[in-house]
Amino acid sequence: MWSDEFDVPGALNPNVWTHEIGVGPNNNGWDHGELQYYTDRQVNSAISHGSLKITAKRETFMGMRFTSARIITRDKFDFKYGRIEIRARLPVGGGTWSAFWMLPTVSKYGAWPRSGEIDIMEHVGNWPATITASLHTLLNNHRTSKGLGSQTCAHVTDWHVYSIEWTWSSIRAFVDNEQYFEHTRAANAQWDSWPFDEKFFLVLILAVGGEWGAAVKGVDEATFDGAGQVLEVDYVRVYN
Repeated sequence: MWSDEFDVPGALNPNVWTHEIGVGPNNNGWDHGELQYYTDRQVNSAISHGSLKITAKRETFMGMRFTSARIITRDKFDFKYGRIEIRARLPVGGGTWSAFWMLPTVSKYGAWPRSGEIDIMEHVGNWPATITASLHTLLNNHRTSKGLGSQTCAHVTDWHVYSIEWTWSSIRAFVDNEQYFEHTRAANAQWDSWPFDEKFFLVLILAVGGEWGAAVKGVDEATFDGAGQVLEVDYVRVYN
């Protein structure tokens, strides 16, 4: 249906991706107390040698101590149902928070979490071997301690394909085609437990710290010096 193979060196294709800039619309670290300032500079996101590199660095910028990138496809590509894949290798520096996820284009049922969120892959460097997939709805989300999701293990600094299959009746998550999570739509499901019947767009980030990224073990700030911490992506693909 759609893909970005990241095979043209330089900046990201502006017809495909939009950079979200700053520290969040409420100046609160994107609702999670994250420590980075997201930029559209190529030092934080650029394509080279056939892959996208999103780089988190320790540097003073716009009043923050770290920079990184957050890119989305809103208003450029959205869809309903399909198989979504990302082939990537992830950083494991303490305090990194890599995520590939989806949000609704139109919040038909209201603001988060009422209209849903689909997390295809999340990884926190403080737990280097753990991959998480999860769903958020009004009735089931991490803030109510009734989240829907599961975890599996992977050697994340190697290349892996992280994917979900989203249909009218279920959402399943995989690493390298090995399923580790499934949520099935109940026969009498209403929007508060299954808002996943509208178009969603893609979000790809590398955050620093925050509620989860810095949980328990904090942020190893020195690991963001020099070349920084890099989330490398070979491709993103969406299939019918």
